[in-house]
Amino acid sequence: MSLEVLRFSDEDSWIDASLAELRALLRNAIGRGQGRFHMNLSGGSTPGALYKALAADQDSSELSDRLEIHCWVGDEREVPADSPHRNGRLVQTILGEGSEWKNPPVLHLWPEGDRNSASSAYSEELRRCMGEAPTFDLAILGMGEDGHTAGLFSREDTQERKPNPLCIPTLAPSEPRLRMSMSAQLLRASLCSIVLLKGEKKEAVLNTVLSSTAWLPIREALSDTTLVFLLV
Repeated sequence: MSLEVLRFSDEDSWIDASLAELRALLRNAIGRGQGRFHMNLSGGSTPGALYKALAADQDSSELSDRLEIHCWVGDEREVPADSPHRNGRLVQTILGEGSEWKNPPVLHLWPEGDRNSASSAYSEELRRCMGEAPTFDLAILGMGEDGHTAGLFSREDTQERKPNPLCIPTLAPSEPRLRMSMSAQLLRASLCSIVLLKGEKKEAVLNTVLSSTAWLPIREALSDTTLVFLLV
């Protein structure tokens, strides 16, 4: 697989470069006359520093005055809304309550409740906001040390399904096991995607993705428009 990999040795540069790419995408959307910009957000600890920088970024604040920005959560855990394991809690705290933008982003969080019902409801919300074939302007992805991304862990999770359910219930190998995730098809169809990685262990997995035919879940969510921002 051929991916463009940008390598950084300090977190400030890693964040600045990621922010610059995001601002460029927002400006391009404004230039095309778009009224809305939809982006998928990865959960987990890795993107937290970027989200905090984004929430405080004045350039992004100015751009939000000209473009309605919608943030979606790529995967979630079937746990109470106030659980520290809930990805939406991180997004709400940083980009909702903590946003310093003139027009804070519109947040779309997974519904509470069982993962099957939540997946159906989130799929319907995607269609309601973006039409029958939702497409993200940007998908921000992470990757686990086992090569998973979002809540996609197995071949069954990433298999092609017709019609595309958009969001699916999945099972993680560790607790909390009950998960729900946007489908690989939906993530792969994004106009642009950024993979945020930190550390030598993630670099080793990335090297496997780049140089091997070994199957890993993240391979099913990537496309020719994917950029990798690697901090080591």
